[in-house]
Amino acid sequence: MQRWRRRPPLWQSITTIIPFRAPSQQRPPVRQEGQHPVPQVPRAPLPRRAPPALRSQHHLHRPRQCPLCLVPPERPQRQWHPSSRLRRRRLPCRPRGRSFRRLRRPLPCRYREMAEEAVELARREIAYCETLLAKGGLNVLSETVRDTAEIKAWDHYPTGDVFDPTSGAQWFYHCHPAEEGAEEHGHFHCFLRPQGPQGPIHHLAAVGVDAHGRLLRLFTVNQWVVGDDWLGAEGTIALLPRFDVQMPRPSYLVNRWLTAIFTAYEQQITELIRERDRTLLAHRQPESFEARQDRALEVTSEFKLSGR
Repeated sequence: MQRWRRRPPLWQSITTIIPFRAPSQQRPPVRQEGQHPVPQVPRAPLPRRAPPALRSQHHLHRPRQCPLCLVPPERPQRQWHPSSRLRRRRLPCRPRGRSFRRLRRPLPCRYREMAEEAVELARREIAYCETLLAKGGLNVLSETVRDTAEIKAWDHYPTGDVFDPTSGAQWFYHCHPAEEGAEEHGHFHCFLRPQGPQGPIHHLAAVGVDAHGRLLRLFTVNQWVVGDDWLGAEGTIALLPRFDVQMPRPSYLVNRWLTAIFTAYEQQITELIRERDRTLLAHRQPESFEARQDRALEVTSEFKLSGR
């Protein structure tokens, strides 16, 4: 019986040893008789970046992950497909450039969110002022005329009006002669003096309330009703954010309540002012009167809030 023998390793079975030579030490090939010599063309080093002819072939799919380009490709100028007329298509071998349109899209949304937050805060302030007055058995109307023993029609309350010298905002409350079945008790006329107490005065809007001080409607009136200095719709709308009354008289809560109304319903008041100008433009008046002085036209636009 033959014993099992261990197979010798591979290196012991190799009888011919092939020496290693570097490329610079390799021997030139032996030229036999009758043959032309083989030219030795030195191998050029690989370029750091592939030539454009080769680069345009492998940039079809992933231009920024090309294994042949060690340096990322430069961003070329925008090129459009020559065969396209109506629909402009990019060449597939060119990377898409950056676009800043996406940076401009969220801006209107952000402005809209800020406006919605301001409206929500104003509505909370209106509710807060009304709740705080209700705790003491008061309301906006009772605080406005608290120093008056008897309310008379057409008189201004409080006496001398309320004027804020910082913002130029001004308002007064008055009521018309009582009518049977009328829900509205009176209204606040709100103005703005952009150049101070001696400058021109512009009527913004009026706020109607019932006998318990609850908000009923917003409306605009013709020029002859209040006798203010006339200003167009766009100029009047630009004054709305400046209506801010921070005065202790007749009540700080009444002033904050009235200011919050102009913030919470700024969009509705803006449309009322524009509707005012459209109504005056479309109104047919006698030849001897202007539309703004026609006594037949008193309320030019109105927005009811009875379901608030």
